[in-house]
Amino acid sequence: MQNRYGWQFYHWHIEPSSKCSLRCPRCPRTEFPDTPWLQKELSLEDFKKVFTNEILDQVKRLTMCGDVGDPIYCKDYLKIIEYVKSYNPKIQIFTITNGSYKTKKWWEEFARLSNKHDTINFSVDGYDQESNNLYRVNNNWQSIMDGMQICCEKSDIHVNWAMIVFKFNQDSIDHIESLARKIKCDTLQITHSTKFGSKYGETYQADNDDLEPDPAFISKTDRYERYTRQLSNRVPVRLEYMKQNMKKFHEIKSQWTGNIIPMCLIGNRGLYLNAGCYFSV
Repeated sequence: MQNRYGWQFYHWHIEPSSKCSLRCPRCPRTEFPDTPWLQKELSLEDFKKVFTNEILDQVKRLTMCGDVGDPIYCKDYLKIIEYVKSYNPKIQIFTITNGSYKTKKWWEEFARLSNKHDTINFSVDGYDQESNNLYRVNNNWQSIMDGMQICCEKSDIHVNWAMIVFKFNQDSIDHIESLARKIKCDTLQITHSTKFGSKYGETYQADNDDLEPDPAFISKTDRYERYTRQLSNRVPVRLEYMKQNMKKFHEIKSQWTGNIIPMCLIGNRGLYLNAGCYFSV
């Protein structure tokens, strides 16, 4: 199950659920309201059909993130984590979530199942219910804070507060950092986006984009730019994984005859599995 460059099934990007409780203005769900978005989720049995012992023997990292959904709204998400960790606790599970509407009991179980090999991104742009609701529409602030705090206090999982800079929060980054430090998050990730009127006026109202921040906070490229503030002395285990990726990249580069090296060969882009059960690389 590997090619001549040594690639294996060691990184997967999984969308366990296409469900979401939020209505973010620049999510495809909101931008294309007439699209019949499927309300699907992977069951534990679905997951086991793909991730057999033979596959899990090769897996090093699972990125749990949705394009139009949120992994924590998969009913079997905790069971899926337990299944993976019971087979190999060193497999990295990277959960990306808005964090809303889960109980303390649910977060305590998530914390119990997680360990130092794992990371969770809480996608939070505000500093209270009202400010966070300006983009993460229909969020539940208290449940997000409960989740963050429980993960920080009751697990060795790496906790990252991930924010996008908008007009409403561009002057509050230091305040958000102070909140993240108080909760004992490990890092604050600051994203400069491109999805604003000055870049895509035909989509986002070039002269009247209420979300657009000052130019200093907009990506200078055609993709997002990310900056990380270290809040603790804990370094995520996934950094070692990234170092291994770079080593593999240079190994493959010395043999590669094409113009572009596919990032899936070094683990930066994972094999994709979504709740509708189709695959791509």
